[in-house]
Amino acid sequence: MSYFENHEYFKQIKAIVLIGCSSGMRAEELYQLTTEDIDIQNRGVCINHNPDNGQSTKTKRSRISFFNNETKEAIMEYLALYIYNKKLKCLFNQWI
Repeated sequence: MSYFENHEYFKQIKAIVLIGCSSGMRAEELYQLTTEDIDIQNRGVCINHNPDNGQSTKTKRSRISFFNNETKEAIMEYLALYIYNKKLKCLFNQWI
């Protein structure tokens, strides 16, 4: 993470890396997340399989996964930035 510390989108990078590592989500599942999919209070995330809405999972089934407290803090920091940053069009993307 120290490699990205001075990056403009460090909070986004930190949040996506931690949620991916702690929840076991696949990259494509991370890119499909919306703010509504994340339950900060219960440290949970809904991973939706809905091809009609552009959401798919490897198993072709929706599921719920969980993340740790470190990830919760990183997501909260990033969401505060995401809500006010009009340049960001989606929660997580494949490019920085």
